[in-house]
Formats: sequence, C-alpha cells, structure tokens
Amino acid sequence: MVNATSARNKINNKIFDKLGSSGVRQPYVSQTVDKWGDSTITRSADETIVIVPYSYIDKRKEYFPFGTLEEGEVVMALRYDQTIQTKDLVVWDSKTFLVENIEGFPLQDINLVNIVRLKEVVE
Repeated sequence: MVNATSARNKINNKIFDKLGSSGVRQPYVSQTVDKWGDSTITRSADETIVIVPYSYIDKRKEYFPFGTLEEGEVVMALRYDQTIQTKDLVVWDSKTFLVENIEGFPLQDINLVNIVRLKEVVE
C-alpha cells in the first residue's frame, strides 16, 4: 500500500525541486464597479510559487485534465501546499496568465499536487 505523505514528498523532490521554475502569483481579492460602470480589480501582494508545465511530467501522454487546450492556454502543476484560486494571475516565462480551473489530485484524502489551467492575458 502506498503512503500518501511519502508519495507527496517524492513528487515534490523529483518533480518540483528538479523541474520546477519560479512564477509569481498575484492573488485576486475583489472587484468593484464605479458609478460609470468601470470595474477595478484589487489584488494582494505578489507571492513566489514553484510551477511545472504539465507536459514536463509525462511527455508521452496527450491527456490534459481539463480537455483540449485552446490557443493561449497552458496546464501547469503546482505544489500541494501552494494556495491558488480562480481569477488569480500567474506570471511565468515573461507572460501573464489568468487561472481558469484548478483540480487537486488526492490519494487517501491527501492532496498530492494541484493542476491549474491558465489562459494567457493579452494586453
């Protein structure tokens, strides 16, 4: 039987510590609309995260957790202990992405890794 905590530690050591690169998460806090209908999004302080493109984990698979990717979308893996939510921004590889979907991968009720689908923000 596999120990979930042991599996999570192996994933962190073999994937995130060896293949991971730094990214920046800009957490979404709230959105307000002024009397003219213009919206302003408030974000809290930037946070450094470790991120790995999903295709690095298993290059042989053509499977993505959220279906087929559209243009400008990527799927990334994040450590289990990194907080992320939809509407957050992630800056990685000199590009800014919006978090669209998040899925955890649990084993024995312990989350091993978070998989997120990001869409590039074109300014």
